[in-house]
Amino acid sequence: MSKYTPKLEKKIEFEGDTVSVVMTRLSYAHMGELTPYIVIAETGKVSVRFENKARLFEIAAKILGDVVEKFEGLKDTNGNPVGLAQVLREMYFMPIITALLTHLLENSFLKEAEEKKSEA
Repeated sequence: MSKYTPKLEKKIEFEGDTVSVVMTRLSYAHMGELTPYIVIAETGKVSVRFENKARLFEIAAKILGDVVEKFEGLKDTNGNPVGLAQVLREMYFMPIITALLTHLLENSFLKEAEEKKSEA
């Protein structure tokens, strides 16, 4: 049986809040947009080419807007919910965007060791 799940879940701790996110995996089109800005090691570890970081965050915001289906748990100082749209607009939330993008990249495709098992 496959290990595939159609949805990815991620919990992120941010300034005392626990943010719960449910998203779909990256599409081929999304990956094509991201490829110029990232490096993926054979281990599956993702890193960003520093000189392209600003453009990467613009693309990441667009992609996260496409794939995130549930985003909850983040509140402002008055206890009001902060939605995904606001998070994707403001640089203040860059750590959340980074965590989500990294999780997507690391879980949207088979790692090399798993690919070899599938081919066998």
